[in-house]
Amino acid sequence: MIFKFSILSPEAEDFLLDVELPYDLTLLDFNDLLLKTLQYNPSEMTSFFKSDIDWEKFQEFTLFDMGLELDPDDFEDYDDDEKPQSPIAMGDALLGKHITEKFDRLIYVFDMFNERELYIELIETKFPDESATYPRVVELKGTPPKQIN
Repeated sequence: MIFKFSILSPEAEDFLLDVELPYDLTLLDFNDLLLKTLQYNPSEMTSFFKSDIDWEKFQEFTLFDMGLELDPDDFEDYDDDEKPQSPIAMGDALLGKHITEKFDRLIYVFDMFNERELYIELIETKFPDESATYPRVVELKGTPPKQIN
């Protein structure tokens, strides 16, 4: 399956990026595509977060395994869907495992120190086009936000 994502910026209203990615692509490969497409410096730290419908972050995907393991017993007063989870390395996270339904959302933090981010939403799933190469940029409009303010 192919996932089509629409990517928006809360600070650059004219910016729109649509990409198509195989469901078995890692978040690290998605990160690399974003860095290349947006001409961002790959030496800067970035993260993805799984998000709810209100763009609230709840599962982090980091560039590297940070070695941070949260103890579930520390969060026994939380509902299961509210419990913080240990970060997952992007290279270990397949899109199809973490994005499962249309309109699932991710947040891409590209400027860690200033908490600047892009909003990513799954807008379509489809069968691959035999004549296409994936991953691919389908549409890029406007000017992306600069990586560092």
